[in-house]
Amino acid sequence: FPVTKVDALPKDMVARLVPAQEYAVFVHVGALDTLQETYKYISEEWLPKSGYTYPSNGVDFEVYNDEFKFGEADSKMYLYFPIVKKD
Repeated sequence: FPVTKVDALPKDMVARLVPAQEYAVFVHVGALDTLQETYKYISEEWLPKSGYTYPSNGVDFEVYNDEFKFGEADSKMYLYFPIVKKD
């Protein structure tokens, strides 16, 4: 989500530079108490079998949009994981 300037951030908010790169996008469905299971699947199952690796300078992030409903079973959030092809 491109931003042109960050000179007036709300208190306790920080700006981070996320490098442009290729990402694998995953959808976590459900409450946040099961989020660790989604991360475990990505890192221990999907990534090793994918033909991709996590880059050393990688920055992963989560996107919460209007589909996110805190604590609800049908809540959705998006997990962006940087990837590079394995040699």
